[in-house]
Amino acid sequence: MFYMIKAFEDRINRLTAYKSLHGFALGLVSIFIPIFIAQQGFSPFTVFSYILMEVAAFAVVSLPVGKLVSRYGKELALVSSSLLYVLIFVLLQVFQLDVFLIHFLGFLTGLASALHWIPVNTEFTVGSEKEDRGKSYGKLEGIPKLVSPLAPLIGASIMAYTGFNVLVTIALFFAASSILPLIYGQESEKPEFSLEGLTSLDDLDLWTLYFLDGFATTAYVFILPLFIYYVIGGTLNVGSAKTLMAIGAGLFSITAGKISDVLEHEKLLLTGAVASGTIYVFVPGLESRFLAFAISFVAGLTYTVYTVPLVSIVADIAEENSVLGFFSLREVFQSFGKISVVLVLLYFLRTGSMAQGFRFTFYLSAVSVVLIALVGRTVKESRGL
Repeated sequence: MFYMIKAFEDRINRLTAYKSLHGFALGLVSIFIPIFIAQQGFSPFTVFSYILMEVAAFAVVSLPVGKLVSRYGKELALVSSSLLYVLIFVLLQVFQLDVFLIHFLGFLTGLASALHWIPVNTEFTVGSEKEDRGKSYGKLEGIPKLVSPLAPLIGASIMAYTGFNVLVTIALFFAASSILPLIYGQESEKPEFSLEGLTSLDDLDLWTLYFLDGFATTAYVFILPLFIYYVIGGTLNVGSAKTLMAIGAGLFSITAGKISDVLEHEKLLLTGAVASGTIYVFVPGLESRFLAFAISFVAGLTYTVYTVPLVSIVADIAEENSVLGFFSLREVFQSFGKISVVLVLLYFLRTGSMAQGFRFTFYLSAVSVVLIALVGRTVKESRGL
């Protein structure tokens, strides 16, 4: 126990332990919430409306959450996020779904996500050093993924053979357990929240980068697994694909983090972005689950290759400002990108063309992820990083 407490004195270790437990809980159930909605007889439009509500809520609450984190501390925000997920899981068990509840759950999930990501990004930036930030981020992303790569597959198996309520109960336990590392660690200082110097039009390139990142990330996190569900079919196939994505990302996260500290960020960013864009172009033509699994694994790898240097660039810029204000505002513009990609798909779903909607969405995502590399280079050079 003494060694555990000692290890949690390191901010990155504490954050990694929290993220491992938190990530396992969400890995078990998060993508299966929209699938559960679909299985209850709701249309694809309603399923993606749930996702739209989630990402829109994230945009709306980001700045208020930033102010709350400044007043009450990062630890309380992270605890609140875990407890809010517990509430979401309980509501899924207790009440029968209708459209109002689906949208309400989407809002709560967006709020829980904001309470998680804003303090996580702030704590990572403050707790890591510029010279080895890539290594630290590789650890923060890689270890949780390597600890729980089977979570989506386990979740799919539980859901398929014992039901969604059992899955939610198990996820509830891990969500509550994620609080423990935060209890053992010493409470860090309450960060200052300020938007001073962050709302100038001189940062238009930075806002564009956030927007593009949100667009591409949503295609990877939400649209690809649901594409597999609707086109390939089967809850277990989705769980397997998500597991392979996590394994691919986890295997390369730590390596990519170390590489990004010694290699120019622009080269790694461009390599990963072009590779990810190529993956998105091939996704609409998938018809077999084996190809879907292969694509999912490679998508996890390529996503990590461009994400690690991108996070390092953004964190370097954040250090020059109010870190908490910076990441709170970043989430707003990133959420605009998330909202846009879901709206594109909803437009095609409204016209009754799911296949065309998926195709157009992935092609746009391919363009957006390549633009991330180009805009990222501009952002870095203009700021002398």
